[in-house]
Amino acid sequence: MAKTFHVNMVSADRQLYCGEAERIVATADHGELGILAGHAPLLAVLKAGQVRLTQEGGKEEVIYISGGFIEVQHEQTIILADDAERAEHLDEERVREARHRAEDKMRDKASTKLELARAQAELAQTMAQLAAIEAAHDAKWQTLNHPPTAPDHRRTQRPAHRQRRRPQRPDAPRAR
Repeated sequence: MAKTFHVNMVSADRQLYCGEAERIVATADHGELGILAGHAPLLAVLKAGQVRLTQEGGKEEVIYISGGFIEVQHEQTIILADDAERAEHLDEERVREARHRAEDKMRDKASTKLELARAQAELAQTMAQLAAIEAAHDAKWQTLNHPPTAPDHRRTQRPAHRQRRRPQRPDAPRAR
């Protein structure tokens, strides 16, 4: 059984998660950040994106955040989010409409620099929300099709649309 650690995730208006987790993957300022039990102490800025929490038993929960901070201590991790929402609670149609509005504002030649900057920020937020929605759908698919069992530490197979293709060497002999 994988080691766990305590995670507390809060936004300005509510607590989103308080419990044990095996792993956290978050979108930090300089890229993806993975946290496991026993991670070295760390303080990092989080940007708009998703936080994926793997709970005991392998269940994954995806939460969208608009930005914030993550503090990793020896026995617990605290995530302070500016604004956050569970990905399954996001309205995909509303997010797509907001993305189209932001794209229209960016195409508008009469926009000021400030309006353009706001439209770019809104577009980045909506793209991050859509990515979180997709990740939540993938996590739900994995749970439905591959219910968590005792870990056997073998690599699980990816869905067909996520398979990696290995490049062929140009000098490799071809199969007949």
